[in-house]
Amino acid sequence: MAEHGILAERGLVRISGKDSHDLLQSLLTSDLDRLKDGPLYTGLLTPQGKVLFDLILWQSPLGLMAETALSRVPDLIKRLTLYKLRADMVLADASDQFAIAIAFENAAGFSADPRHPDLPYRALVTKPTDLPTVDDAHRAARIKLGVAELEDFDIDGTFWLETGAREQGGVDFDKGCYVGQEQTSRMQHRGTVKKGFLPFRVDGPLPARGTQITANERNLGDTRSAADGNLLGFVRFEKLQDALDAGHEVKAGDATLTRLSDG
Repeated sequence: MAEHGILAERGLVRISGKDSHDLLQSLLTSDLDRLKDGPLYTGLLTPQGKVLFDLILWQSPLGLMAETALSRVPDLIKRLTLYKLRADMVLADASDQFAIAIAFENAAGFSADPRHPDLPYRALVTKPTDLPTVDDAHRAARIKLGVAELEDFDIDGTFWLETGAREQGGVDFDKGCYVGQEQTSRMQHRGTVKKGFLPFRVDGPLPARGTQITANERNLGDTRSAADGNLLGFVRFEKLQDALDAGHEVKAGDATLTRLSDG
């Protein structure tokens, strides 16, 4: 496995203009003042608190860079354009000029991933670059740690707190209002996060995405991304724990699942 590489499946939106900070502060789930400490994990939600985009924000000499799934870059620009109205904020697809590089060991110029201390280190680099693509290795690393990304979510269907965002530093409950803030705060204060992502080892044939996860013929959730014999399951926590406490085998298709420690 290469020690360094780029994530070809990640794209970047350059955001500039004097109103950018204040406008994004009113839209995104995290406090942008934390950018002074390094890359920031955050989300752009529906008013109902469901995920539209997960983002890692970067402060660069050319302005703010918003990292998300490459396939979602045009939609992110379109969505932010709807919000900017007459604000001085300029949006541009920077995916052809910049890339996200990762290192599996700490290296000069790289920062810790804001979501989990054991994820590979990250850096914003210019293109072209001769670094190899390492999306598969990165996917395997994050699945093993229970870190989901946009490809695992149901867009406009998964609540932000169901993604693990609270544990991964992707929401600030003491900042001002943002899109989806009311529902997100309500779920936090009422403790109503009943579902979420957990990592499992797969023994048997790798199930297709969306395969039901069951125990004793009871539906616990379904499968999402998979790599290197592990997968992410989107499950109901209480039902899973009841099954484990009762000693029931957890299945997905013809495979047996064993929960991994997620960190």
